[in-house]
Amino acid sequence: VLFRSDTGTGNTIACDHPVVREMVLDTLRHFVRFAGVDGFRFDLAPVLGRVGGTFDPDAPLLQAIAGDPVLADRVLIAEPWDIGPNGYQLGNFRPPYLEWNDRYRDDVRRFWRGDAGALGSLATRLAGSSDVFGRDGQASSRTVNFIAAHDGMTLADIVAYERKHNEANGEQNRDGHNDNLSWNNGAEGETDEAAIGDARFNDQCAL
Repeated sequence: VLFRSDTGTGNTIACDHPVVREMVLDTLRHFVRFAGVDGFRFDLAPVLGRVGGTFDPDAPLLQAIAGDPVLADRVLIAEPWDIGPNGYQLGNFRPPYLEWNDRYRDDVRRFWRGDAGALGSLATRLAGSSDVFGRDGQASSRTVNFIAAHDGMTLADIVAYERKHNEANGEQNRDGHNDNLSWNNGAEGETDEAAIGDARFNDQCAL
C-alpha cells in the first residue's frame, strides 16, 4: 500500500513503505542541493512517522531525515498533528525536529482576548512551554511559536470577528474551526469607526 488517508486532504503517501521513504528522501535532498533550501516545515507531520497506521517518533523515515548527511543541518519543523488515530502528537517528536505549537497560539489569544485566569498559561508559553517540551528532561525547548498561519483566521480577522464567516464558499459555514479564540473590539467585521480600527491595530501589534 503506497497511499493512506490520515490527512483529510487526499493523496497521502504511506511513509512506512521503503519505496516511498526513498522517494521522500530523494525529494528533500533535491531541494537542498539544487534550490538551496535551508529547512522544511512538514504539514500534518505525524504522517511521516506512522508505522502500520500508528505514530512512532522513532519511525524509519523520521530517523532517516534527521540522520541524512544532506538534510541533518537543515531546519526541520513538524506540524505535530493529523486526523489519523492518536493524531495529536505535540511534544512527542524527537530532536532535532522543532514543533509548531498550537498551545502557544491559543493561550496568547486567550490572554489578549481578556479571558479570566489566562496569565499563568501565557507565562508558560512565553517561557518555552516546558509543560510540553520539558516532560522528558529536555534542556531546551523545541517550540515554534505562532499566532496565525495558513489555517484558520488571519491576524486581522482574529481582532475583527467573534465567529467565523465562511458562507461565501458554498459550505454553509460548516467548514473551519468553530472556536478561533477571536474577538471583534466592538463591531463584527468591517467598520468605519476609528476607535474600533485603532483598537484592532493595537491588538494586532500586541499579538
